[in-house]
Amino acid sequence: MSELEKVWIKKGKYDFPTNEYRNSFLFSINEKPKGNVYSNIKNILKMVLKEKFDYIYEDLFIIALSIFSVDKKIQRKNFYDNWTRVLKISIPVLNFEKWVETKSWWERLLSYLTGDIWDINFRKTDVKYLNLQMNISPLKHANVSLFSGGLDSFCGAIDLLERETSCLFIGYNEYPRLRKRQEELFNIIYKENGDKNINFFNFSANSRPPVKKGIKAKDKDCETSSRGRSLLFLSAAILIAGCMGESIPVYIPENGFIGINIPLTNSRRGSCSTRTTHPFFINDFNDLLKHIGIKNKIINQFSYKSKKDIVELVKSKRAFIEGAGKTISCSHPCVARWEKNEYPINCGYCYPCLIRKSSLVNMNIKNDIYSHDSVSYKFIKENPKSKKINDLVSLINTVYRYKISSEKEIKRLIQINGKISNNEAELFFNLYKSTMEDLIQLFSEDEKLKEYIGL
Repeated sequence: MSELEKVWIKKGKYDFPTNEYRNSFLFSINEKPKGNVYSNIKNILKMVLKEKFDYIYEDLFIIALSIFSVDKKIQRKNFYDNWTRVLKISIPVLNFEKWVETKSWWERLLSYLTGDIWDINFRKTDVKYLNLQMNISPLKHANVSLFSGGLDSFCGAIDLLERETSCLFIGYNEYPRLRKRQEELFNIIYKENGDKNINFFNFSANSRPPVKKGIKAKDKDCETSSRGRSLLFLSAAILIAGCMGESIPVYIPENGFIGINIPLTNSRRGSCSTRTTHPFFINDFNDLLKHIGIKNKIINQFSYKSKKDIVELVKSKRAFIEGAGKTISCSHPCVARWEKNEYPINCGYCYPCLIRKSSLVNMNIKNDIYSHDSVSYKFIKENPKSKKINDLVSLINTVYRYKISSEKEIKRLIQINGKISNNEAELFFNLYKSTMEDLIQLFSEDEKLKEYIGL
């Protein structure tokens, strides 16, 4: 297979390339079931649109949906290093003159986000995917916040409503059981804030296997990683916020330790984890939005807080006490089904689960259940060849590196993953130290593990 995969995004019935690439994949974005890229977001927009719709927001969503589809369905294993893909993509947009100026901007952002080499191209279309009409009595909210069902977004919602009286929470429905859990968590928050103007909507967006040379690929042939999912989530929230007003902000509550995304070990580079909440990405994406005329701004109110700091903010709130144990922080919460257990559930051994555990040390959280109690020397010894111990071992090595590294070296690690100011580097240095100490406390709970690490 050629290193360069050419991808053509078709939108609607009439927007079709006159000359198809010989070795291209074809994705068709259509409201009808025939499209292999689809979303139900229009159902939400019908309830919130109060003025004439600006189609620059549709373009943004189509771009993000297209990138998400390509990222999810083009396999990394077919490329020379089993990771870095070389992708050429053509996306139909209504505001061609604005978007064509952002080609290099998108390529820089996406290279940073997914770790791939992108060749982004735009082409003019007149086909509208979201043909909307104004709502006579639309829902009105002062803020939009992502609500993934994770611990950070749950705490973020509780904390935000301490200061705000109006917010629309947006969830992304990757699978039905996650949607149910998100709704359950929102209802817990609603019980404590029923006097405020709050709502929760959940949208779906996905892609079936693409067509190559007229032959439909199988799901098993598609990529398992998906770095573009968070870009889609953000762009959908911007679209929804834009329908309510051009000044409405979008909050993305995520702890800063995950945001700065320092490689756990020298062999694990940063693109192996999400970079969506790194200040470099958020600032650059905000600048891109401003450049093309979108004034809605993305804000991470927890940029300089550890996960434990976030928990400390709301740990005494009744909503937190009732719902924290039901949140899903896991990177693969459905794996329990192969073990014939109820899902979604936190696995207990992946990187996000381990950071979650370190934030809840010494706290008796109701129903905080994991598939595996992994933070022990026994777990490592019983699974010597299992992938289940990979993240635990990597975090142990990270703690060891922290113990032997100078302040200068740690700051260098912080700054190599994206351009930040010296002041930000200082804030992230303190944040990094705080999270490392939380991990040390977690690992020290098992005496044999503590001895094994040399704490």
